Amino acid sequence: MDKDYKITNLRFIAIILVVLAHSIIIYRTDWELYNSIYKPNLLISLDYFIYLFHMPLFFSISGYLYFLSNKKHDFKIFFTKKLKRLIIPYIIVGILWMMPIRYICNYSNYINHNIIYNIFINVLIGKDNGHLWYLPTLFLIFIIAFFMEKYIKNEQVKNVLVLLLSIFGYFIPSFIGLSFTNIIWFYLGKYILKTGQNNKIICNILLSLLSLVAYFYIFYTNMSLYGVEDFILILLKYIFCFNFIKFLYAIVKNKNIKTIDLISNNSYGIYLFHSPLIYFTFCFLPNINPCVMIIINFLFFGIISFIISYLLGKSKLKFVIGG
Repeated sequence: MDKDYKITNLRFIAIILVVLAHSIIIYRTDWELYNSIYKPNLLISLDYFIYLFHMPLFFSISGYLYFLSNKKHDFKIFFTKKLKRLIIPYIIVGILWMMPIRYICNYSNYINHNIIYNIFINVLIGKDNGHLWYLPTLFLIFIIAFFMEKYIKNEQVKNVLVLLLSIFGYFIPSFIGLSFTNIIWFYLGKYILKTGQNNKIICNILLSLLSLVAYFYIFYTNMSLYGVEDFILILLKYIFCFNFIKFLYAIVKNKNIKTIDLISNNSYGIYLFHSPLIYFTFCFLPNINPCVMIIINFLFFGIISFIISYLLGKSKLKFVIGG
């Protein structure tokens, strides 16, 4: 099978958005782990915008590739493969990379507990695992999808189950709830794969814009909607993500660009190593000019995380990044 460069390019867009969103999260008023004297409205709005869809985009890519391969796996082989790909990096990076950096940066949720608590509760159990939440969440989604595809043949039944899981997930704590709420984006990848990517582009644009405007209007005006504001915001997010992600799949070209391909191939490692690095600037340089903050966090730390990923991928330690 020829390489699908559309997915490669989408994964590049997703990792760039993740790195950028993490780089400027300090300016958000609802993120209180570190604080800055600056509150640039443009960067704050940009961060909220990116957070609406960047992880749903990642989940959809995983779903797209999973259903594209269409392989009939033995569960033991499948489980072992995903364990090596997702859980081993989760444990190693969480304990040997994220934790030490957080200790150095006086991360409040860690320095208030002993190291045993932080290892077992915050990292392994996932009470405060930072950006690494994505790995066990995706792992469980793969397991759920495996059994759904094996034992449920009716597509409508599967669609209803995915929708119900997405709803119930909001009432379940931990990565289990996150897996349930995000499985809908994983199956969006399947939907796009099966129905095509170039249908109803104008409709996708209009629905994306309308739902986005409505979302931010309600969000920023603190509009009271008879106690169901959160439900309306979630619904608008779903409408936006569904249509905007479909739009991205439609407009991104299946074209090989070497630089994009290189970064995309290392996107997993970049995701693993970048986020903890930003705690250095957030802790020791929180009040530097926002432009300088972006340069350090996005460019400098982005390059460092890319280099680490690239070198590990070429070494005998590539199992650290799921190799």
